[in-house]
Amino acid sequence: MLSSLVGQGRLYLARREAAKAVAPLLAASRLDPKNADVMFLIGAAYQEIQQPEMARQWLEDATRIAPSAEAYWRIAEIEHDANRGPQAIAALASATRIAAEAEKRTGKPVAWLTEAFYLLGRVHLDLRNEAAAREAWLQYVARNPPASAQLTEVKQLLSTTLRR
Repeated sequence: MLSSLVGQGRLYLARREAAKAVAPLLAASRLDPKNADVMFLIGAAYQEIQQPEMARQWLEDATRIAPSAEAYWRIAEIEHDANRGPQAIAALASATRIAAEAEKRTGKPVAWLTEAFYLLGRVHLDLRNEAAAREAWLQYVARNPPASAQLTEVKQLLSTTLRR
């Protein structure tokens, strides 16, 4: 029963029908309340339906059981959107560290990691931590992102204000 409920929730999430995913995932959580995968999926569903506080709680619960780069990335997005810089930095640091380790281990790129390094640098700079912003943005540039205004801004800052 658990796997069919989780599967149904995953299917709804994949089809971008997050509101429909909540009920079967909550039912799955009642069957296995310590399942980090189910907690993550519930958090993702709540984030998709614009309930950030519920999403954050479920995602944090999931990371306590099984730390996950994507869960931390989602928490970072929620914290950034809520203008909570220090909490966003903490989540971004965990997300980027775990995702970078996974990329090295598997050789498979993590789709959102480049964006996460950019955001980490941006939040550090906004909080006036130029050294940390520089480090994050060096990693961002090293990932070879496509040309954009964002990349131009980062390269300009690295060659001027953030130059050592």
